[in-house]
Amino acid sequence: MVGLTTMLAALKNFFFFNVSPLVKKGRKKILTFEDLLPLPEELKLNRSLEVAPIDLSSQRTFISSLVGEQKKLVTRAWSFYVIGTLSSLSSPFFVNQFITRLTRLSEGSATYWEVLPIAVCIGLIGVMMGIGYQHNFYATLRANVLIVARLNRLIFEKALKLSQKARQNVNVGDVVNHMSTDTEALADVPMLIGDLGWATLLLIGSVSMLFYYLGWTALIAVAILAILTPVTRKIAKRFIHLEDEMMKKRDHRVTLMGQILQSMRLVKYYVWEEEISNQVSQVREEEVKARRSLAKVEMLSGLSFVAISTLVLFVALCVHVLRGEALTPALVLTCVSLFGLLQEPIGHLPGVLSRLINAWVSAKRIIGFLNSESVDGQVLSTNVQPIIFDHVFYQSEKGNFAFKDLSFSIAEGETVAIVGEVGSGKTTLLQLILQEIKPQSGAVSISRSTLGYVSQESYIMNATVLENLKMGKDVSEARVKEALYVTSMERDIKNLPGGLLTEIGEKGVNLSGGQKQRVSLGRCVIQDPDIVLLDDPLSAVDVNTEKALVNNLILGEWKKKTVIIATHRLEALAKFDRILFLEDGKVAALGTLSELLEQSESFKHFYSHHLEVHALEKDSELAASISGESDKTETRLMSDEDREEGAVKGSLYIDYIKALGGEGKHQRFIIAALVLGVLAISVFPLFNQWWLSWFSGHPTQITPIQGVMIYGLIALVSLIVQMSNQIFWLKRGIKAGVELHDRMLAAILRAPVRFFDTTPVGRLLQRFSRDLESVDIQLQWSFEAAVQALFQIVVSLSLIIVSVPLILVVIVPIGFVYWNLQILYRASAREAKRMDSIARSPRYAHFKETLGGLPVIRAYKKEAWFREQFFSHLEKSQQAFVNNFLLNRWFSIRIPMIGGLISGSTALCLIVSVYNGYLTAATAGLVILYSMSFWGALNWGIRILSDLESRMTSIERIRFMTRIPSEKRFVTSSPVVVDEAWPSEGRIHFSNVHARYDESLPEVVKGLDINIPPGAQVGIVGRTGAGKTTLFQMIYRFINVHKGKIEIDGVDIASIDLGTLRSRLAIIPQDPTLFMGTLRSNLDPYSRKSDEEIWKVLKDTGLEELVKGFPLGLLSAVSDGGANLSQGQRQLFCLARALLLNAKIIMLDEATASVDVVSDAKIQRVLRRELKGKTVLVIAHRLGTVADLDYLMVMNDGRLESFKAPNREFLEESSAELGLEEALEV
Repeated sequence: MVGLTTMLAALKNFFFFNVSPLVKKGRKKILTFEDLLPLPEELKLNRSLEVAPIDLSSQRTFISSLVGEQKKLVTRAWSFYVIGTLSSLSSPFFVNQFITRLTRLSEGSATYWEVLPIAVCIGLIGVMMGIGYQHNFYATLRANVLIVARLNRLIFEKALKLSQKARQNVNVGDVVNHMSTDTEALADVPMLIGDLGWATLLLIGSVSMLFYYLGWTALIAVAILAILTPVTRKIAKRFIHLEDEMMKKRDHRVTLMGQILQSMRLVKYYVWEEEISNQVSQVREEEVKARRSLAKVEMLSGLSFVAISTLVLFVALCVHVLRGEALTPALVLTCVSLFGLLQEPIGHLPGVLSRLINAWVSAKRIIGFLNSESVDGQVLSTNVQPIIFDHVFYQSEKGNFAFKDLSFSIAEGETVAIVGEVGSGKTTLLQLILQEIKPQSGAVSISRSTLGYVSQESYIMNATVLENLKMGKDVSEARVKEALYVTSMERDIKNLPGGLLTEIGEKGVNLSGGQKQRVSLGRCVIQDPDIVLLDDPLSAVDVNTEKALVNNLILGEWKKKTVIIATHRLEALAKFDRILFLEDGKVAALGTLSELLEQSESFKHFYSHHLEVHALEKDSELAASISGESDKTETRLMSDEDREEGAVKGSLYIDYIKALGGEGKHQRFIIAALVLGVLAISVFPLFNQWWLSWFSGHPTQITPIQGVMIYGLIALVSLIVQMSNQIFWLKRGIKAGVELHDRMLAAILRAPVRFFDTTPVGRLLQRFSRDLESVDIQLQWSFEAAVQALFQIVVSLSLIIVSVPLILVVIVPIGFVYWNLQILYRASAREAKRMDSIARSPRYAHFKETLGGLPVIRAYKKEAWFREQFFSHLEKSQQAFVNNFLLNRWFSIRIPMIGGLISGSTALCLIVSVYNGYLTAATAGLVILYSMSFWGALNWGIRILSDLESRMTSIERIRFMTRIPSEKRFVTSSPVVVDEAWPSEGRIHFSNVHARYDESLPEVVKGLDINIPPGAQVGIVGRTGAGKTTLFQMIYRFINVHKGKIEIDGVDIASIDLGTLRSRLAIIPQDPTLFMGTLRSNLDPYSRKSDEEIWKVLKDTGLEELVKGFPLGLLSAVSDGGANLSQGQRQLFCLARALLLNAKIIMLDEATASVDVVSDAKIQRVLRRELKGKTVLVIAHRLGTVADLDYLMVMNDGRLESFKAPNREFLEESSAELGLEEALEV
């Protein structure tokens, strides 16, 4: 009984009945991730195992190692491939026997019983082929999944170890491509190797059988194949080169789009949409040009194989006739069947070879990444001192900065401040301690096992506040509360609608700079490291918060820890154990504050300069009212991925068909030509084969050589039509891809800023990478193949029914079963494919997020936690992928049974028809050929239709992007055209202004009435959430006013063209954003300014000497995000970029938060000198930055509290109004 149960279970799995519950569920409802079948145990990731090394010495050994690890599955796949291939090879034999015996039956020399067994065998052939091929696919699927997991793990593990130098040379877009496109190309290698084996076996078998039927004439086929092999090899080499070129162009575009999408707020501030559109279009055109060249070679490759097989058959028949041999219907149709088999591998080989070439190129790219420089694991010393620098020499890669002979030590429990001018090496020193960079000589010794690191640019995950604080550590609620207290976050958390469970957007988009830094500090408290490294965490907070952090956290919570803090804020230096002063690449002074003031004149000058700047802050401080800003109060910020439900809408197909037809009056003609071309190439094979069967069955009406020559002419015309059709479809497919890309790009550039705040960059980038790649390369082919499959099914079915009407008795009920099967299948497969697509995005988004925080992750030793998160995303993605594949197998293994029933039934009906004289044996032979291929046409038709539906989901997602609501150029119904000089004065008037971020959200500005005089310099202060940054966003119309109005020089800004409005303003945002390129391209991306103007601004901002120190000056390279510059330097370059605009109204949003106070003072002097007569609005948390401006504007809860000149009485009054009396030092 146990044996029977086991056998039944095995049979159930063999025919994929275990997938049936999912199919039935998909018919009743829209499938969700909870409905999917669990991932088989063998395919689950073994998290307990260390990632095994792999041979990276060459592409060959790398690919061999990957495939060799799946040897068992590859062997299993190959064994099933042999079953399927041998079944295929048997079909010409049974066709020959069937026609031969039918001929004898028509002549009366054979009986029914002689033909009947052949009819049964014909029915069984399709079933055996289906079983063999489908289980081959299932085995290769499992190998595919395991290779994807293996490569993803290798890439992720390598990413966790990338050195700073490697990160500067690696683009995030490239690495995401390694994890997606390149990995998938390599995962297909086992299947492709199987395809090569199948092709070889089929070629050998076909040629052998041809030799059996045609004698030595068959050697002609081998000779022609051998002669033309060099041609195909040359085409393959050309394909490799062009494929490599296209992938480079695609990577360039994806990388560029990644930078643009991450900086869309900046793009809109500076009105760069048109220039960026042109820039992306140029890069896209280069990619499309490479795609066209590749498509031509791909088409030439495919056509050459079709031409070769046609030529071989033509020559073989000619030679056979010239030898005086007879051409009978049995022989001709057997040869047609054999050459059909021969054409399969020959026609399939170009695709296999091109994909193997892709895999070869992908292997090269992945090997290059895996061979990138890694950081060494943290090596602990046995020193008593936690940190020792022993004669350390370090020079940056570009040679523009160097540390010379650093030697010092930091004792247990010591709190040390690192100070110095911008660019003096404070961050570099911390990176040496973290072992993120290596000294060229000397040594940095660390003797404590755990480090905590708060980076200058806060690392914030796209998760809740609590998840960001805990970063995977299991801690008590009490410990979280302690962390909130010592980091002064209690009030902030209380103000968030979801408290600790409020979701922080990508890169902390809905938090202020100060809040982001305190989240990072809170994380460090919870992680409880031995050594704490802080990179300027106080710059982004107000004065009172700074005091609280110093007293409660640095000198309180961490009083027994070793703390090293790089800072520009010098007020609390007397409280630190020691101060390390950096100057000219060395430790200029080290000691207590009093010691440094006595011993170092340069430090004394540096410090006294700072005191002068901060004199007013010493006297009176506006404390927490001067702080960062976050007016966005949703508990959950990020939107879910867009997902359509049910069948792919017909409008999507219409959209794509229109894109194929292009714009203009010729659209319908083009679409008609595309359809007619596919119809022609579907009918020509039938016409060819009908002619062969007819003339071989009527030797008295036409000579054999004439018949063969006419066949050759028909074949030539067929080849020309096929070539023309392919060229036409390729051109239109590429044009459709270009049009859809352009529409999506235009929509993205017109989208409101809030869309980018609520949509992860990873999701948007996938639209411009994977989805666009699907449209560019696969969709056109799938669409053409689906139309062709439909025509082939109609042609085959028509031939069978017209020839044997009796078959309708079988076809009608079978058709009913088939129809219901495909409905069941497509309903489930469609949703499974959608989930497969959706499940990929979180994996790539998490990977990008990990790359963005490597120093922090490594410092806290959180690699395992991030790895586990990645594995969870990967398994979910693999689960959706496997379910989608299993649904395909469930359907595909049933179709051969239907096809076998049709073939067998057709054979029986043909026996009756020939016996009764209704059909000739020649016509019956042609019908049986088409009936045997009918199941394949059915299977192929539904599979390609399903594939088309899945590809159309890419169109679905792209169309969603093209329909994003655009920013309104005009809000009012009566637009106003302003002249070139507007605004000439710079007067700003807010009249009873009310605003909210979204219709569903509460107001963030409530009845604001204020008049800012022309040329006034206004400081804007207020607590977090007071509405400070919202003012800027309303002026830029990122947020539209729903009541009241804002006027500039008497003109309602809602009535002005949006581009015109923004182009007349200038802003220096809080987060410094630089693009990969040169210094000049970052300052003046579109060459609107002269070098003289740029150098003047560099001088004004104190960057002149720095830029002159670079070997290439303005043409010096800037890495992705400006990673090769310090945070302060990046901020100064952004300041210079804004000053180049020479706008009448300039806004600064905490623009000097990341520079020291001396540099800040210099910048303020520059701004006052250069911006004299201009209207300047300044949000700042340093009182020294705003205290001597013309006006101080105090915001509270979206309302104006005060607007006066900033004298002492006003400061005290404002502090009292905000409940901060205790914060004042009087």
